[in-house]
Amino acid sequence: MTDEMQSMASESAVAAFQKTYTMGNVYAQIAATIRQDFDDKDGKGWNCVVGKSFGAFVTHKIKTYIYFSVSSKPSACAILVSQPLLSPTQQQKPSSNVPPDHVEMSAA
Repeated sequence: MTDEMQSMASESAVAAFQKTYTMGNVYAQIAATIRQDFDDKDGKGWNCVVGKSFGAFVTHKIKTYIYFSVSSKPSACAILVSQPLLSPTQQQKPSSNVPPDHVEMSAA
């Protein structure tokens, strides 16, 4: 992740942890806040995981991954932010006016 985006992740996390959450899962709300910051700044599609203990297996675009912790007593909280690779169904499809490389014909 670029230095600018790393700074943004840190600043966003600090701001999210300073908010007051009164209902629901606090970690999910913090993750949603951080994700929204990244979506607003760099386009939609970011993932964010926040918690004291979690496992993750992610495939991500180059330079769009950060894992760090925010230390708040009594224990630290980990944050993972990444932008996933596009799935094959999300990748841009060729224009319909471009002829295909190979067309299979069958006789009826």
